[in-house]
Amino acid sequence: MGRQKEIVLTEYQRQFAVEHYGLLLKFMGRHGLGDEEYGLFAERFLRTVATYTSNQELQNKYAFSTILWYRLWAELGRERRRKGRQAQYLSLIHISEPTRPY
Repeated sequence: MGRQKEIVLTEYQRQFAVEHYGLLLKFMGRHGLGDEEYGLFAERFLRTVATYTSNQELQNKYAFSTILWYRLWAELGRERRRKGRQAQYLSLIHISEPTRPY
């Protein structure tokens, strides 16, 4: 996974993020996400703030909470698939390791 571009927010976007931060916490609480996943979902939250606040057409069509919820759901799906693939890979490594006699 490549290094992501740094998220730079304007003062308005920072204030918008502060006002809507509770939505991120609510999503994480509802889906049992903890400190391990916080960074990933906080990054998605900030990217969504930047996109939403800079796109008037999006603002005219949807509420921020709708866009955020959709994008966090997508991120949750990607994360679960990634963890599933990782667990599958680790189980294959465990199965293919030769047993050593003592």
